[in-house]
Amino acid sequence: MTDDGAEAVTDEAVEALQRGDPEHALRAADDAVEIDGELARAHHVRSLALEQLKRLPEAREAAEASAALDPENPAIHEQLGDLWLDDAAARAEGHYRESLRRDSWDQRGPRRARVLNNLGVALNAQGKRCEAALAFKAAHLLDPSLVEARQNARSSIQNLVRGAALLVGLQILFRAAKTGKHATRLEALAPYRNWALAATGALLLAALGVWLWRRTAGMARLATEEPELYALYSRLEEERKQKGRTAG
Repeated sequence: MTDDGAEAVTDEAVEALQRGDPEHALRAADDAVEIDGELARAHHVRSLALEQLKRLPEAREAAEASAALDPENPAIHEQLGDLWLDDAAARAEGHYRESLRRDSWDQRGPRRARVLNNLGVALNAQGKRCEAALAFKAAHLLDPSLVEARQNARSSIQNLVRGAALLVGLQILFRAAKTGKHATRLEALAPYRNWALAATGALLLAALGVWLWRRTAGMARLATEEPELYALYSRLEEERKQKGRTAG
């Protein structure tokens, strides 16, 4: 049974956080945990106060204690994702996914959009570009006012295209180096040539697969199964093209 005194002190901590006083919030949360160490909410509020005070290792420890006591709470997993995002992207990804699994679709909107956007950041940090793009687009779909998600979605699409173009340029560079006036200078890169060409070929094939998927059955299936997501994707692509035409 929850101790009423611990709940009251936790409420005090929450009020302190809301008025921008994390030091007071931490003292109150410490008191609440001392009264009732099994109160997950007290550990959670304590971790939020520690996070605001930039005491991240302690904030993670408090958040983990809260998650152990209340593993079904999506907000706790969301915070753990935030706490690990800069230092351990894979771990952050796991917590963001857990938050999304635990959350109810009745809560669609800004909070879930933020989690999706941060999930995209974690995926992007691990080189999972396509998954990141989908997370960013879904975040923007849920909350069109979330400018960060819109910018991330557009950037992720552009980066996929630019990456393929860069690899093509690399291949051309090596071919030109055979006969160009800089051949001798570039000869030092010879040990890496085969590796670079193999990587180029593999990634170009992957880019071709994405290109074909986007223009054939993949996009047709997406338009049928996820009409909202397809409309968002199409709008982002059109904006990108318009920007390109304007710049040209």
